[in-house]
Amino acid sequence: MRLMPRKNSTRVESARAASLTLTIAMVAAGLLSGAAAIKYPSSITFKPLAFAGFIAAAMCAGWLAWFDAIRGARMVTWDPTPRPTVTPG
Repeated sequence: MRLMPRKNSTRVESARAASLTLTIAMVAAGLLSGAAAIKYPSSITFKPLAFAGFIAAAMCAGWLAWFDAIRGARMVTWDPTPRPTVTPG
């Protein structure tokens, strides 16, 4: 018994392709506006654009942190300067 393809399968596939294209376009627009907000921070007065810049910077920082973690890079940590101990007195 052979299954026949449904007539609506092309509609579903085209709807999926359209939603994927729209999603990619929205992500690209968000990243471009975020990059513009980072590049020109003093000229940004529109709060959603400033928020897009924050999101882009946070995503890049997270990506770089994961990249360093996967590579096994060591992080430099701060140690306080040793001070002589104070005796009560």
